[in-house]
Amino acid sequence: MKHVRHAGNDRVAVLENICKLPVLIEYCFHTH
Repeated sequence: MKHVRHAGNDRVAVLENICKLPVLIEYCFHTH
């Protein structure tokens, strides 16, 4: 898989990775 980093997509990818963690799902919902 190739990960092409864009100016705005980098943070989105980080948030998606955070959402994968059950402990931080609540945090993810608050950020959205």
